[in-house]
Amino acid sequence: MTDGVFSDRIALVTGAGSGIGRGIAERLSREGAHVVLHGRTQSKLDETASLLSGPKTVIEGDVSSADDNVRTAQRVADELDRLDILVNNAAHYFRASIEELAWDDFRQMYDVNLFGLTDLAKRMLPLLRKSKPSGCVINISSTAALGASANSLAYASSKQAVIYATGTMAAEWAPEVRVNCVAPGFVDTPIHRQRGMTDEQVREFLDSVGEKHPMGRVGKPEDIAGAVAYLASPDAQWITGSTLVVDGGYQVG
Repeated sequence: MTDGVFSDRIALVTGAGSGIGRGIAERLSREGAHVVLHGRTQSKLDETASLLSGPKTVIEGDVSSADDNVRTAQRVADELDRLDILVNNAAHYFRASIEELAWDDFRQMYDVNLFGLTDLAKRMLPLLRKSKPSGCVINISSTAALGASANSLAYASSKQAVIYATGTMAAEWAPEVRVNCVAPGFVDTPIHRQRGMTDEQVREFLDSVGEKHPMGRVGKPEDIAGAVAYLASPDAQWITGSTLVVDGGYQVG
């Protein structure tokens, strides 16, 4: 893929303030897109914006808020008139056993990871339908959705629902809008530090997990960004309803 493949394309990335979302925003911007950076924390979005040399728009918002999603869609419509690429990356994450899991925690997970993702995509649909030859939505799931493990019911089931939602959107919105999904494996992002681990503990954890991958390491945000860029590109014009696993071979290793 060459620089400029997304020239004249408008891409909105949720959760763009750090980690995978920031990596995706940087990749799309580098290849020519006007990137709309969306997230809950203005200061983090501003940090990402400072890394982009191309055109960008910053919108502070929470995907779990229907009112925020309406405002986001209206602003994109007013200022940009269309949307070519929507990357639903924003996510909520925590680990808890079933015995520890509170109803409010469970609901918050789904409010962001499924309900918010679906609602924002629905609000953006009229703008995506203006894109030619077709708009595209790329949802970010997780390999956690592909198998059961302890302490992951809320997160993994919500990410499994993202895969199902991807297929449903693809079936309902074709041929005007393509909808695909990326399922990352272990990726080095700030989310591990938010779990209360020190930098040294995070490094030891990622090194130990990386040894279990056939590719010999955990992922980087740019690994996921490359998969997103492919699915958003003209090379993927006949791909919709698919889930691309990007995990360094962990699932088969």
